[in-house]
Amino acid sequence: MKQLSVAYRPVLRLLAIVTFILFQKVPGISQNNSYPKGNLNKENLNVIQTAVPFLLIAPDPIGGAMGETGVARKADVFSMHWNPAKYAFLHGDSIPKILTESDSTVYPKSKTKVGLSYVPYMTSITGSNMAYFVLSQKIKSSVLSLAVRYFRQGEIIMTDIQGQELGSFIPKEYAIDLSYAKKINLNLSFALTGRFIHSNLSNNYVGGNKLKPANSFAADFGLYWQKKVDWLPDKKTELAWGLNISNVGSKMSYLSSNN
Repeated sequence: MKQLSVAYRPVLRLLAIVTFILFQKVPGISQNNSYPKGNLNKENLNVIQTAVPFLLIAPDPIGGAMGETGVARKADVFSMHWNPAKYAFLHGDSIPKILTESDSTVYPKSKTKVGLSYVPYMTSITGSNMAYFVLSQKIKSSVLSLAVRYFRQGEIIMTDIQGQELGSFIPKEYAIDLSYAKKINLNLSFALTGRFIHSNLSNNYVGGNKLKPANSFAADFGLYWQKKVDWLPDKKTELAWGLNISNVGSKMSYLSSNN
């Protein structure tokens, strides 16, 4: 046990530093309280100020059916959305070699997991839909995962300040995630995730104001713990808890430099 604590002392130090940084006061990507100059202003518009809500849409049917409670649910290929730290328990035993096989929980040994989903989202109202792809690969004692989320909204009619139609446009948004997960000990794992976000909600102009697609970067930090328990006779049971701090990053801005 002394050898285990020494081997993972740098990892625990890194977790402490990351946790301290994430709990500091940082701007969230979901809010943008600035109003464009010109004809779009706070007095004549009652607009929603939340950006990129498509990041919150559950990509898998199990997570959606369970009320989007997936942070501590058993690991599966769609864990990227809920808590990437669970990937360390998905690909088999990624525990340190100094621990014996008899001490660990046995999981499937597949080193590669692939998931693909299609989510119709409020199709009767907006005609929106989302496609989601995820790839998870075990490399030695760590797990690297890649996910791509593409969201297509329904067709909207663009107008000028007088209300004259300027044509139609289909807003599109996507996000690309890259995650690293690793076990700290037999029961606990952590994950760090980086995310690039692109959002194009207009065709350059809205109400006479020149707009542009918005780009942003965000980060996630996750922890996951699970352990076998003997609470029910003749039943295999596990106790698990999870923590996922997600979408910590910069604000989204759709305004061009001229506005």
